[in-house]
Amino acid sequence: MNEPSSLADLVTAMDRALPRPVTVRRQQAVYWPTIWLHARRAQMGGSFCINGFPSSGTNWLCQLVSRYFGVPILEPWRRLTPALSPHVFHLHRFVDTPAARERTFYIVRDGRDTLVSRYMKLSPNPNDMRPLAAFEAASGMTYDKARIREQMPAFIEWYFTETRYSAMNWANHVRRAMAMDLTRLRFEDLKADAMAALEPVFAKVSGEPIDRARLADVIDQMDFAKVKARGNGHHKRKSQVGEWREHYTQEARDTFARFAQDALVAAGYEADRSWIDEAPLEPVE
Repeated sequence: MNEPSSLADLVTAMDRALPRPVTVRRQQAVYWPTIWLHARRAQMGGSFCINGFPSSGTNWLCQLVSRYFGVPILEPWRRLTPALSPHVFHLHRFVDTPAARERTFYIVRDGRDTLVSRYMKLSPNPNDMRPLAAFEAASGMTYDKARIREQMPAFIEWYFTETRYSAMNWANHVRRAMAMDLTRLRFEDLKADAMAALEPVFAKVSGEPIDRARLADVIDQMDFAKVKARGNGHHKRKSQVGEWREHYTQEARDTFARFAQDALVAAGYEADRSWIDEAPLEPVE
């Protein structure tokens, strides 16, 4: 379990008073030792890893796994020391041990929608303005959400070639997950029918039969809209499936395919390159 609330509140207050780089380093000094401690245990000592590229539904899946299995999500901003008890670990990096591979849920989302979300989140971020400044410097554009169709090709190009602010792009992330043979589910399937998406992967990773009534209750509690409403205001978006169709011009489609067509096919989002030449949808006013 996480530390008592009084201490946790003190730790949180301390972090808020510290410079952000110091806070990040302190939290990392709790987070990664905890993960590696559990990653070397059989069945991760009862812990689970939730992995996926940013903006792919990892927060939502963390909540679902935590509620169903009764294992808390590790919150390093509320701790001073590594955790010995089982936790759910929210990851975007890969932990490659036999136990971690067996206990990881990997959630994938259509990379075209993911990049729309990443573009939208470039808007002035109180925590880190560097990616926005880097995109503007590389593209020669002034970021403007209202001009997403015009700016998306340049953003896609920048995103797939920029290495300072993301250790791995969407296509490489998906390729790595497949190479590791992680248990995968799709964000789109989770939104369409959460029970059908979760039951087989929960059974596979836990090695236990699934209590459908309990899972149905958890799904209702953790409805996507409810989870988003409780989240960080900077990251709140509808995360609509297929939103990319409204925002991708022909140039944007060509640019995305140049970097990630194989990953798009491997993840099951397209069968071939025919999507590139489909007529783009007109933007909704």
